[in-house]
Amino acid sequence: TELGRNIELGFGDIDGKVTWGVNYQEIGPRYNPSDLGFFRRRNVRQLSGSLGFFQAEELGPFNRIGAWLNAGYERYVDPDDYSEFSFTADAFGRSKGNWTFNPFVYFEPAGTRDRFEPRVDGRVFVRPPSGQMSMYVGSDRRKKFYAEGNVGASVFWAEELGRRGYRVYLQPSYRLSPNFTVSMSTYVERNRNQGGFATFVDSEPVFGRRDREEITNDLRLIYTITPQVSFDVRTRHYWSRVSYREYFDLTPEGGLRQNPSYAERVDRDETYNALTTDLVFRWRFAPGSDLLFIWKDALFAGVPNAEFGYGGTWREGLMQEPRTETLTLKVNYFLDWDRVRRG
Repeated sequence: TELGRNIELGFGDIDGKVTWGVNYQEIGPRYNPSDLGFFRRRNVRQLSGSLGFFQAEELGPFNRIGAWLNAGYERYVDPDDYSEFSFTADAFGRSKGNWTFNPFVYFEPAGTRDRFEPRVDGRVFVRPPSGQMSMYVGSDRRKKFYAEGNVGASVFWAEELGRRGYRVYLQPSYRLSPNFTVSMSTYVERNRNQGGFATFVDSEPVFGRRDREEITNDLRLIYTITPQVSFDVRTRHYWSRVSYREYFDLTPEGGLRQNPSYAERVDRDETYNALTTDLVFRWRFAPGSDLLFIWKDALFAGVPNAEFGYGGTWREGLMQEPRTETLTLKVNYFLDWDRVRRG
């Protein structure tokens, strides 16, 4: 009964050391992709451009390098209103010792007018200018012991809430034998004085100033019996905590106005845990075709307060919950249509 649209048009040059591209996408307000799966958002139009350089020959201490610049301008379709303007710059370098380096910078110089965060049609939440930066470093993967890591930070300008954040990722791996590899990764992210939607009170959106912490630990064992047969065991623990400092009303202009009355009426503090283990048996019985047998054991727990620290939520929440176990048999078969056509 309704006609929606999702239009994308792009052109550019991907040949040679210097590449460039221009892309336009428009997703109408009535576009409904329910029959085709998950879609992040709609009612936006975006014009973006990119410029890149890549060299596969040696240059100084590197055996290959690359760099890319991207710019994007986004507006809403209905109403026709500014959304955001952003720049992205990142580079890539692989040294002669096979170490990898990847710096990254993201910048929004004019801030953002967010019409999705309020959860109410016609309302907008204004975010200040902001930026993100990170640095990835990876060692030589040909060695028995190798590691990779990433450090990043978020900064805001003209920000009344005092927002800031950082994240750290580290994954060491050790190859015990040509067939057996063990890796352990840790990801930590902390955001202070983050502003965003909290709940509804009397049909009005309530926003909050909050601290958010997230820790993920991942242990993985990979054992390859033959090039076609392998076992993969992965245990992952995810923990997050949200602590609200104060609550606000959303003004018609998109700003935040403090409302002390919410202190007794609203409590959105929360701690969440998830512990999962996956055992995957994979048999590649034909080119591009796999038979997978998967066993998953899972524990999930949410604690409606933020008083428990990282260790406390194991005792008070996670280990008290029932376990869920799942067995899955999955077959992926690659059909080479050219061979079928030729009989």
